[in-house]
Amino acid sequence: MSPYLAVFISSLLWAISTQIYAKMVQKLTVYRFNFYKSVISFVCFLLACVLTGNFYFPTQAMPYLLLSGFLGFTLADLFIFYSFSKNGPARTLMFSSFSPSIIAVYSYFILGKTLPMSKVAGLFFLLLCLLFIALERKRRGNVSLRVALLAIIGINIEALGVVFTKKSFMVLPDMSQKISLLSNTRAASTLWELLHGWVFSSFRLILKIIILVSLLMILQKILQEFKLIEMLTKPLSPMLKFMGLPESTTFLWIVANSLGLAYGSAVMMEEVKEGRVTKKDADLLNYHVAISHSNLEDLLLFAAIGVSILWMMIPRLIIAIAVVWGRKFFVNRK
Repeated sequence: MSPYLAVFISSLLWAISTQIYAKMVQKLTVYRFNFYKSVISFVCFLLACVLTGNFYFPTQAMPYLLLSGFLGFTLADLFIFYSFSKNGPARTLMFSSFSPSIIAVYSYFILGKTLPMSKVAGLFFLLLCLLFIALERKRRGNVSLRVALLAIIGINIEALGVVFTKKSFMVLPDMSQKISLLSNTRAASTLWELLHGWVFSSFRLILKIIILVSLLMILQKILQEFKLIEMLTKPLSPMLKFMGLPESTTFLWIVANSLGLAYGSAVMMEEVKEGRVTKKDADLLNYHVAISHSNLEDLLLFAAIGVSILWMMIPRLIIAIAVVWGRKFFVNRK
């Protein structure tokens, strides 16, 4: 992936998340919300490790990574979320625009990095523009200077976290020296070695499934606690009505198409068991996902070998929609 695309996606997700943060800090205390946010982040991190199979934690860089995480995800967010609750996200993020300049200063003292004069001049004019905007906003509305100062402190701490993250990459050993279990394995020469390898690989797969399903159940409970499921499902409800599926199955449809049936079945069974989805609605969803599921994983795997995504996805959806509407027509005629 291009680094510029990665930066754009990261900025877009951050802009969306700030709107969610601003609403949540109005309902919860800053400390409680920051705790729940950290738990969700940790669960998502473990999910990414399980799905990618990458559990590589370099000991040389671990102090810098831990310090970066504490500064950026714990300490800095307390100040920034408090500013969200008092001054709002727009005014708080205005101060975040100073972050590149702050990171450049800290990088000079901690990492020994220097900027060419052209970039220094660009940052200088950016700061001037932000200063004029800040003065204009202050004239238009009431801004708590104390809260603004806390936001600036939080942004400085966050910038320090970014610099220490960069420092951790600088001390990382060469990735080619990373020892992998697969790279050290050799072909089995006896039946005992073959069975031993099969048992070991099966145990790893079972453990991975247990961890993944458990994390998914925890994530589901957190989403229900903060009513975030409604935010995820509401935009997709009109599309599901077109496909013949009731609105109550929106979350289960997302699970089936993103995680698949093997990993997502526990979450789907829990929704039905707790009565959030009726058996009638679950029956309609069953007809749909029996034909069209795992559209994220399957399509990416086949796209990697050159198969057209549209030719794989559209026929599955058309057949699934036809089957669901046919099932509804058959049930209504009884």
